[in-house]
Amino acid sequence: MDQLKVYAKAVAAFVATVIANMVTDLATGTAPWPQDVGEWLRYAVTGFGAALAVYGVPNRITQKQIDRSRDVIGAVVVPEIARQASQTATDTVKEVAKDLPAEAQSVVDEVSDRVGLAVDQVIREFQNRART
Repeated sequence: MDQLKVYAKAVAAFVATVIANMVTDLATGTAPWPQDVGEWLRYAVTGFGAALAVYGVPNRITQKQIDRSRDVIGAVVVPEIARQASQTATDTVKEVAKDLPAEAQSVVDEVSDRVGLAVDQVIREFQNRART
């Protein structure tokens, strides 16, 4: 199904161009299909040219599509954001506590790991929230 979504515009452009060529041939009083090499070439060039031109223009993802699609957010954005936020939180706690006595460092390490896990969990719960 995803492949159909990727190529649908290009296939539609190809079909529309072939239909346009047929209508043009009918309007000029000839058969609505290629009759000689020149017409086959015209059909091929216009059909594949339109398909390639449409295929070359990427689809735009709207905010509405992102809001409705778990795949876009879940597969691409959230895991990486959760990982980066967790690492940043852990590093920040360690940086703030670097001047504490050596005895406190084991506690700081444990706290920073917990903070990182909490940040990661909050972001992942946000990802899994029910969409409205």
